[in-house]
Amino acid sequence: MGDEDQTRNSIRKAVGSRKFNSKRGDGLLSAVNRVLVNDIKRVHRDTKGRYGSPRIHVELRAQGRGASRGRIERLMRRHGIRAIMARLARGKSFNQQAIEIFLHLAASRAAGDLKQEHVV
Repeated sequence: MGDEDQTRNSIRKAVGSRKFNSKRGDGLLSAVNRVLVNDIKRVHRDTKGRYGSPRIHVELRAQGRGASRGRIERLMRRHGIRAIMARLARGKSFNQQAIEIFLHLAASRAAGDLKQEHVV
């Protein structure tokens, strides 16, 4: 909690001095972004890394944090926060299917189940 309290104090300090944004990264916008990144990391940790920016956006809105999905996405990208992606189930390629069909037909012909037809 010490870092979060320090960040909130820097927000109050920036608001009091009427600084909004500076190139050094100590302006109000930078301080607000630090708090937002901490909130993003907390949600990301609580969901075991499963949520991407759209779901984190919904979760933060439910908690009363107003930030656009694009801003959350940008901050996640800058800080290397990524969701765990599910692997897609891969089907068999066309060649694998063709080989299986050929082997099945060859086995059926060898067993005498299929007639040998001559295709013209």
